[in-house]
Amino acid sequence: MGGDREVVGEVFEENNDDLRSMTLTGGMSLASSINNICWVNIKEDGENIDGNIDVLEKDYSGSDKLVKQQNNKGMGCCGGAVSLLSWIFGDFRMRHLIWIKLVFLCQSASMTVLYPYINLHMKSLGMTIQETAVVNAVIPVLFIFTPPLAGFLADRMGNFRILLSVLTAAGGLVSMLLLLIPTGRDISLYPDKLTWGLTCGPPGSRAQYQNLMLHGFSDDKCQVLPSALSNASFSPGVCGYMCPTRSRIRVVPRFFEYKVVWPNRGGGFGITEIVDVVNLESRDARKYHEPRVLDNSIFFPMNWTFQLTCDRIRPDDCVFNPVTRASPNREFNVELSPLQLTMKKATDHDHPEFVVQSVFSSGLMRQPVSRTINCGSKAEIAQVVSTVETSVLSGARVSPQFGPDVSQLVDTKLNDCSLTCLVNFERDKLCSNTQEAVQYDPTLTFWCYLLVRTLLGVLTAASLMMFEGAVMATIQEMGGDYGLQRFVGNFGAIIFAPLGGYLIDTSSWDLTKTDFSSVFYVYLGLKLLAAFLILFIRLDFKPPGERILANVKEIIKNCEVVFFLIMMMFAGVFWGFIEGFLFWFLDDIGATKLEMGWTVTIGMVTSLPFLVFSGPITDMVGHINVIIIGMVAYFVRMVGYSFLEDPVYVYPYEALEGFTMALMMTSAVTYVAKISTPTTIASVMGLMGSLFFGLGKGSGSLFGGLLMGWLGTRWTFRLLAGNAAACAVGYTAFQVCYIGPKRRKTKKEKRKIMAKEMERNLEDNDKSVHKDPDAMEEAQMGPRSLTGGTRV
Repeated sequence: MGGDREVVGEVFEENNDDLRSMTLTGGMSLASSINNICWVNIKEDGENIDGNIDVLEKDYSGSDKLVKQQNNKGMGCCGGAVSLLSWIFGDFRMRHLIWIKLVFLCQSASMTVLYPYINLHMKSLGMTIQETAVVNAVIPVLFIFTPPLAGFLADRMGNFRILLSVLTAAGGLVSMLLLLIPTGRDISLYPDKLTWGLTCGPPGSRAQYQNLMLHGFSDDKCQVLPSALSNASFSPGVCGYMCPTRSRIRVVPRFFEYKVVWPNRGGGFGITEIVDVVNLESRDARKYHEPRVLDNSIFFPMNWTFQLTCDRIRPDDCVFNPVTRASPNREFNVELSPLQLTMKKATDHDHPEFVVQSVFSSGLMRQPVSRTINCGSKAEIAQVVSTVETSVLSGARVSPQFGPDVSQLVDTKLNDCSLTCLVNFERDKLCSNTQEAVQYDPTLTFWCYLLVRTLLGVLTAASLMMFEGAVMATIQEMGGDYGLQRFVGNFGAIIFAPLGGYLIDTSSWDLTKTDFSSVFYVYLGLKLLAAFLILFIRLDFKPPGERILANVKEIIKNCEVVFFLIMMMFAGVFWGFIEGFLFWFLDDIGATKLEMGWTVTIGMVTSLPFLVFSGPITDMVGHINVIIIGMVAYFVRMVGYSFLEDPVYVYPYEALEGFTMALMMTSAVTYVAKISTPTTIASVMGLMGSLFFGLGKGSGSLFGGLLMGWLGTRWTFRLLAGNAAACAVGYTAFQVCYIGPKRRKTKKEKRKIMAKEMERNLEDNDKSVHKDPDAMEEAQMGPRSLTGGTRV
């Protein structure tokens, strides 16, 4: 009896392709059609006159039914191609499949127009890599626990079609809540131009010859690059008088007029000289001469621009001589001394100051000037008398004689004002910090996003899984091919993935922020359209539930199944990390959203041939070898990502997705049928899906994100690539050391059993010949084909 039981197991392993065709696709699949394209049918007299073959299929209830399959006999490979094309056109002519194809198109398009960019949306809200990893780890787990929920809802609600439509539409509506989540952390970009002050000597100094001094402002928060001090350049701005104040001004005064006075111009006789008077009544005057508050000082601009006037005979003898008219495009190259001084006079803050060791401007100077500068007559210590509103003073009241909107004007005098020229630097060339992190409430952002994504994940998983089951049941009952429906749906992903990236790029007018609202609206529209189309599909049945965890003990005893499930879990880890953080990495290296969208399209397009020819490739290479090739492809992809500098070069690695997903996963599905028994195939299939899409993908998102925050993106890719290489080597060793010897032993035992069976049959035939002579002729003709054909 034990030998008979082994024979049954081997027969099941050899005929599992038919089992796959019946259990997964409900009939002729796309891969099997290509695989059988070169069958030549040899007709014997009286056999299959009408040219059709009776094919046994399993319907959804488990009963057998016969369908007529057209047989283009006598035409060889051409006949097989004609049969394939007629089968495809026949599938498109089935009315009940038109709505299914359209729904698949909308569902696939909605998933790729939004979900590839969902991590970038979290990044734009200020969520860290670790927070994003946690959110991404929770979502795949929902795909494990959602099928029981979907079955419960299907049991409670009688109308399955309405339920599926409502869940699909609800998923689109809930996604809009993600646009309402507040920003937790933001990046505030500093201005591109950095404005500092340039004086002849330190403020308050009365020496005639001094070095130029560069004064930074603490409000700029510039972290000066040490390398920039030896070769910095600036463009001159407006010159004026910088007057220190006793305390930091929190409310900017409204000035109406100011005049600059040089005191003690009469040799100690108290004679003063008014340098200039600026009236701010006109709009143009306020535009160019409005005083500015810089740290603890007020800057009063004049009609001057920085310039050095150098002697023709002695070119290194120059005078600090701001002029009224100067070229605005002139640049000065300076070498700064790395001195960090702290000014305590009339201030309560620190700010950097640098000594200008040399200065040069082409076209103005013949050589760099490294000597002290003649500060000239304008470097006098001045006073500024300004007319301001009394409303900025404490306890001031509005004067009735000037009306309710204008307060009384008073004159204020500011002493120790020094001539200062504002100069403009390129911030990214002088400072190491070009942006500032602003934090609001990141905890609120994280929990709100996790809550909405969890609800969205439940609705999406429930609607997709219920729709998949409904499609399978419809095809089993009314005919059609499941793979062809998915094949058509892939074109939605091919089109809408780059479209989503294009919409994000074109709608983001603000360079400091990325606007993702357009893809959310497109996602909502596609979900509502899919919900509407579902109403036209016949769904008056209840799909049977499956116990995924049944027969687990029997599965664990099979080492081949256990090792296969481990490989699928690691494949899910690699896929989860790439799906979750590849776009994050591409965004860091400067890729546009359109370029990111093209990666999805290229992956989908290159996967199509593998979807079609997965059957012949698997038959030629072998299931385990296909999985090993997939692991090697993961290794190549992740190593390639880790060395990317230009995002354009990501496309060749994305083309390998045909090996890592399309070919590897379709081969895995058929491999399940080969290594399982009729009682464990559903459990193994469920465990494979849970480990790949649930535990594996969730672990890849979680631990991959944590490793990114610790090691960086490039080293995380390299670490996972090493794991993929280890999986490929380990699975190869398992095949060589365990699977190969086991199968050789099984084949040897099978030959012995078949030899015994043949001897037994020959003995029975010898006995029957003596009883029935007519059977001798039929035995000599040999076995006949079940389909009337012979494979060549």
